[in-house]
Amino acid sequence: MLPSDGNPKKASFSSPPAKIRANKSHSPRNYPRRMSLDTIRSPEQEPSTLQGCVAHSFPDTNPKKLERWIQRVTAETSVESELLLFAVFLCAVQFRIGHSEVRTVLGKLWTWLTGHPRSMKHELAELVIEAIEPSLAKATERRGWQRGVSDGLYIRKKGAPPKNRGAWVAGLLVDDRLRKAEAKGRAAPLTAALVSVLLGRQVEVNEFYRFRKLVEQGHVQKLALEITSEYEHWLQQDSIRARDTNSTITQSTPKCNSWRMRHKPLTVVLQDFPGEQLAHIALKRIPPTLWDPLWGPEYA
Repeated sequence: MLPSDGNPKKASFSSPPAKIRANKSHSPRNYPRRMSLDTIRSPEQEPSTLQGCVAHSFPDTNPKKLERWIQRVTAETSVESELLLFAVFLCAVQFRIGHSEVRTVLGKLWTWLTGHPRSMKHELAELVIEAIEPSLAKATERRGWQRGVSDGLYIRKKGAPPKNRGAWVAGLLVDDRLRKAEAKGRAAPLTAALVSVLLGRQVEVNEFYRFRKLVEQGHVQKLALEITSEYEHWLQQDSIRARDTNSTITQSTPKCNSWRMRHKPLTVVLQDFPGEQLAHIALKRIPPTLWDPLWGPEYA
């Protein structure tokens, strides 16, 4: 028989503390629970063109708008669009912001605990994760966000990290190249159009001018020269891989123009190093000191 609230002499049950009640009604923690076999997928096809690499590395990019921008560069200037795309591609990877989400980390830990050879029971794995989640969340927050490629520095700064820095620095490099190619009148509009495509929003020319004033142009020029040299290196590598070398070709001959047309898209190189592999290799060849000033002093 249940105790009667009307009879004080009979036993009664006190209500549990609010904290205990909350724990009892607490829903399972929101993190992905995937078995080891579920994580084995057929690999996604990596982009095999410079244009595809740029669109893949800047997720807000509309591929059709990027294609139209390339057509504008070809029609309005004498600059090789492939060189510009190569520079933009490197910026996407170099200025990427990484930050571990607790939810993702917990999901990977659950998969590891329940997978072979540990084969921990699901209930026990969830208990272990629940016990360590608060400490893991604090550790993730203390670590901050990662600057640059996978071996980049971890930065702890208040406020939002500079997630759009790659698009703006790409604009600086493109602007520098276009101005050197005597396309000064077209440089700023084309650059603003590029940053608009990469960010997925409209960027006015004056907005780009304001950003350019904040940056020492000497740093941009040094980096632009290094990237141009790196692009020429990979142009040669594409030729070697295609067995299409000719040491007698000079810059002024029609044969050189034909040779560059065959290799400037880096098609063969991107077959050997698809996706972002090429960018990671190229970035290891470029001195980090050339990139550091373009993060801005606030993120040094």
